[in-house]
Amino acid sequence: MALNKPHGSAVLAAVIALMIGATGGYAIDGVIRSDRETDLENELTRLKAKRRKRR
Repeated sequence: MALNKPHGSAVLAAVIALMIGATGGYAIDGVIRSDRETDLENELTRLKAKRRKRR
């Protein structure tokens, strides 16, 4: 039994879909990481202000 080889266009479409999916995943991860950094910076600012008030 011989297996049919996938057509070049099907392989190209699969590669493009994989690249778009991976890029989208990295973009989402970057947004989440950026949001966490912003939260941490805000918390740091709040704690510094609280510390200044105690002095």
